[in-house]
Amino acid sequence: MTDLPGVGKKVSFINGEEKLIVMIFHYTGKRELYFFEDYEDDDPIFTFKLSTEEANQLGAQFLGAALGPETGIDRERMKKIQKQAVVEWLDITKHSSFAGNSFGELNKLTPTGISILGIFRNDDFIASPDENSLLEIKDTLMLVGKRALVKEFIRSCEEVN
Repeated sequence: MTDLPGVGKKVSFINGEEKLIVMIFHYTGKRELYFFEDYEDDDPIFTFKLSTEEANQLGAQFLGAALGPETGIDRERMKKIQKQAVVEWLDITKHSSFAGNSFGELNKLTPTGISILGIFRNDDFIASPDENSLLEIKDTLMLVGKRALVKEFIRSCEEVN
């Protein structure tokens, strides 16, 4: 994850076919996706803009919330999930009480109903970090859970900062 001063954050992903997707997370909540035919290309072949809500819906799709291996799309189930579940990011700042703590310690402080999916560190995503992994300043945690719980947890973390 790369900081874009005055704009937000950038995440880049190169797949096995060496195609590149760049995601821009604006501070305003807007999200942009840029698709490149080759990871060395300068100009995208396609761009896509999303609101915060649309990005959350897409994230839920990537997490498999709507598709099951044998049932296909269950629209009613997806509607229920979208009303309650949210994927959010929590930055570990120099003022954060979490900086320097282990992932295991953080899990003990995380309320029931919220899961930490992983850590964005520099340009890497660490999925399901080891309990002994230490949180570093500038890490970004990816959280999923009930909308109200996640928002309250983030708010309480920001109050501590």
